[in-house]
Amino acid sequence: MTQSPVVDEISKYVTGLKKGAGNNWIGFCPIHGEQAGKSKPSFSLNASTGMWYCFAGCGGGGLPTFLKLLDVPRPRVDSLMTRLKPHLTPVEKKKDLTQDRGLFQTPYPLPERILGLYEECPLGLIEAGFTEETLWMHDVGFDEEQQRITFPIRDLTGTLAGISGRDVTGRSMEKYKVYQRELHDLGFQNYHLEKGHYLWRWDRVYPNVYGNPERPPVYVTEGFKACLWMVQNGFPNTVALMGASMTDVQKMFLERLGGPIVLCLDNNPAGLKGTARIGYRISGARVLVMRYPPEVQQPDGLSNEALHEAISRALSLSTWSNQNAQYVSKFSNGRTQGEGRQGVARLLPRPSRHPEG
Repeated sequence: MTQSPVVDEISKYVTGLKKGAGNNWIGFCPIHGEQAGKSKPSFSLNASTGMWYCFAGCGGGGLPTFLKLLDVPRPRVDSLMTRLKPHLTPVEKKKDLTQDRGLFQTPYPLPERILGLYEECPLGLIEAGFTEETLWMHDVGFDEEQQRITFPIRDLTGTLAGISGRDVTGRSMEKYKVYQRELHDLGFQNYHLEKGHYLWRWDRVYPNVYGNPERPPVYVTEGFKACLWMVQNGFPNTVALMGASMTDVQKMFLERLGGPIVLCLDNNPAGLKGTARIGYRISGARVLVMRYPPEVQQPDGLSNEALHEAISRALSLSTWSNQNAQYVSKFSNGRTQGEGRQGVARLLPRPSRHPEG
């Protein structure tokens, strides 16, 4: 037994867990089956925040994500998180930006068992080229009653914060709907979600990027589907805004990551206006813009090869602005960012084409 309930619990799943620097613990990653004597330990756990990361490529995130990848039943995850939550401290944030202690964490945590209501696989996404592994890794499900594909929204620690449903019938006035009344009906009477306080998949990207000396780029899409397609095709550091605008909380998070921000919003008037508006609001990071082929409007409309080509040809915001002046003038106010296209390829190394592990 250690002095940390978090370490005591996770050591049941991670062999060879030993104290490292600070509050970090190192062990053999159970996700890809590491064993003592056959490989070096690549699993890292912060005992204070519960954030974990596998240096061999399994990704990272909060404890709910880790337990899900080990097929721990949802009720068991809920029980463990209830017991461990008093021992977890909030994820580090810059105090000069906000005094709100709960900035990146949900005030209304939901139990994982709710996702069990939507465990059917959305066949429409399978037919569109998504793999069952990609959908399972992200808990994408289907609401039979409302005929909506469901996407769980998580806070920065991986705690379930909400559910968004995408209509598949074409008859609803709301293509996307954040479930609120549905959760009230399940007994969560005081539940409320401010969607703009979250980025989809930020809990997966944060451990990979924050503090990384290589300062890898982060890719930003509008919606869930585009984000999933980017991840499946080799860009694991992708998040979704869940819209074509950016809130102050989302801006704060993206700026603090330290590396380039690559905007991959839709290639239509709304997405182009959003790209200009967002690009000129970001001041703490270099902004690049994915270069679409003219006839394609979303990342999921590109093949693997075409997507990698579009990313490798990303433009600086100033160069992109010169080519899309009709969408830019009201947002730039004469401001420029970056120094043309030279050097973009160096900042955007060609990533692995393997799906997120």
